[in-house]
Formats: sequence, structure tokens, C-alpha cells
Amino acid sequence: MANWAACRETSFETAGGRSRKAMSTATTVQGSAQSRPTSLPNMPALIGVAVVLLGTMTSLLNSCLTDIGLADIRGALGVGMDEASWLTTAYVVAEVAAIPSAVWLRLILSPARGVMIGALIFTIASWAAPFSPDLQTLISIQAIRGLSAGILMPMAYAVIMRHLPQHLRLYGLSLYALASSLTPNLAVSIEGWLITHLSWEYLFWINIIPGSLTLLAGAYGCANDLIKFLRFRRHDGFGLLALPFGLAALVTALDQGNRLDWLGSGLIVGLLASALFFLSIYLIHALRHPDPVVSPRLLAGRNIGFSLFLMFACASG
Repeated sequence: MANWAACRETSFETAGGRSRKAMSTATTVQGSAQSRPTSLPNMPALIGVAVVLLGTMTSLLNSCLTDIGLADIRGALGVGMDEASWLTTAYVVAEVAAIPSAVWLRLILSPARGVMIGALIFTIASWAAPFSPDLQTLISIQAIRGLSAGILMPMAYAVIMRHLPQHLRLYGLSLYALASSLTPNLAVSIEGWLITHLSWEYLFWINIIPGSLTLLAGAYGCANDLIKFLRFRRHDGFGLLALPFGLAALVTALDQGNRLDWLGSGLIVGLLASALFFLSIYLIHALRHPDPVVSPRLLAGRNIGFSLFLMFACASG
């Protein structure tokens, strides 16, 4: 009897061990299946990211109206080279000034809804630009187009980070960087073809189709996004004014300084002084504010700080 009881107990322990081993194996398989990354995102997400990249390329293409395009625009409006140079300046200044506000709006409206707003304004302004009766009107429309482009570009970056899985984000960011660096170099060839085969109006009208596609992609992407109204309570109103004003003054001075003889021009001196004032008070304000628009402490990070230093070092030759 004792031997029979011992054998029975041993069989129960063996069966229990097999059961626990089977359960452990099943748990391991299930855990590995859950931790295994998905191979590809869904097709609508890929299409949406591709269209947003197309919109980014279009906005960057318009940031540089080269001598080829400006010559025909000057002839149509009857203005000289000095006056027409403000067309490019207005676009670039508005674009840079809008980027800090776009970063803040992204947290409230969602990236897809921000893409919609930027693409809508950009498309309408591009359609209206050739109908400008004078240079002042066209400069104003150029500023609006630059403002919308400044909204669109940070939102495009956010769309890539949100809608692509982690193992594909590096490829998406690489395409974004490629579009940012390659597109301005294509401006001369594209403008030359448009001027030769069509007319200068198509320098603006070429943006209507990509802008419309980007608008539709944004509308699809924001179907389930909610507007976070509570974030308005924590907005940095002073920073939203001081930083864009400082950046706008600095970029205007840098863009027009060579033409106006730098410190020999009262306008350039005033712009540089304004940039120093606004950027200085923003720096002091941002270091004290709990949630600034753009935190200066980001520059202390190794990745961002070193990357910016390397970029400025290469740009300065």
C-alpha cells in the first residue's frame, strides 16, 4: 500500500509538472506573439503619410522663387528687382514665425487637423496669388502662404511619428529629410519648365492639386481626433507673441541685409535690435515659465544641441 501511494503521488507530481510546463510554454508563445511588431501599417496610413510628404515638398518648393520665376513676375507687375525681392522674404519670414505657434497648436488640434488647416490656407492663397493687382497685394498673399507652410511642416513631422509604427519611423523621417533638402534644389528646373511651357501664374497654381490631396489626407486622419480645449488654459500667450516677433525680425534682417548694406541701413539695424530685444525677453520668460512654447533647455540636450551646432558650423562654411 505504501508503495502504491508513493507511486500515485509521484504520478500526480509528474502530471502537475507537465501541466505547469504546458501553461508556461503557452504563456511564452502568447507573450512573444504580442511583443512581435506588426510588419506594416495599414494602407490608408501609408497613403496619408505619402500625401503629407507631397504637401511638404510643395510648400518647400515655394519658399524659393528664383530669378527665373521672379523675372516674369516683375514683368507682369511692372516692378524692379529690389521690390520683387520682398516676395521671397515675406514667404520665408512668415514661415519661420509660424513654426513655434504650430508646435503649440499641434497639441490642441491634433497633427491631422493642423495639416488640414495649413493645406486649406495654402491652397486658397496659391489660387488667389496670380490675381493680385499690385505688388503689395502679392506680398501679403505670399506672407499668408508662408504662414500656412509654417503650420504644415511641423504637422507633417508629427503625422509621420504618429501614424507609422516604430520600426518604420526612421524611414519616414529619412523621407522627410530628403524632401526638405532635395526640393529647394529642384526649384530652378521646375520653375524653368513652367515658365517655358506655361506661364508665371502656374508657379502658384501648381500647388492646388497637391494642396487639395493633403487636405483630404488630413480630413481622413482626424476622423477620430478630439480637440483638447483644456490645453488653452495653459497657453503661453507672451511666448506666442515674443518668439515669432523676434524670429521674424531676425530672418528679415538676414534676408534683406546684403541688399540694404547691412549696418549701413537703418531698417536692418532696427530689425536686428528688435530681434535681440524680443529673443532676449523670450529667453528670460521661457526659463521661468512652467510650460513655454519652446523650452530653451532643449538646447542642453546632447542630440539637439550638437545637431544645431553642427548645422550652423556647416552653414557658415
